[in-house]
Amino acid sequence: MPTAIRTERLRKVYPPPSGRRRPLGPPVLAGEGGGPPAAGEVVALDALDFEVQAGEFVGLLGPNGAGKTTTIGVLTTRIRPTAGTASVAGADVLADPVGVKQRIGVVPQRPNPDRALTAL
Repeated sequence: MPTAIRTERLRKVYPPPSGRRRPLGPPVLAGEGGGPPAAGEVVALDALDFEVQAGEFVGLLGPNGAGKTTTIGVLTTRIRPTAGTASVAGADVLADPVGVKQRIGVVPQRPNPDRALTAL
């Protein structure tokens, strides 16, 4: 079966939060490597490698701050990864975001409009 989703050494580091609590522990969705974060930075994804074949069903489970939402954000092109690669149905999330969006459907938990959309 063809690969539907692939990430390789996917990493996302957020700048230090201003006045917000830090996650209670390290990211759960982590691979090997990635290097230590700078003071106060929050590592949401650390060298995440995974592959989903077409037709497979997958769920992301983990505690708050584990990187689940960040992973979905990267795969839907709403969040730019700090490093690594991610592709959906062969379309790279950075090189071909329009191609990714043409291949996916997303039902958000709450209204979450694409910030790139404009209104007349």
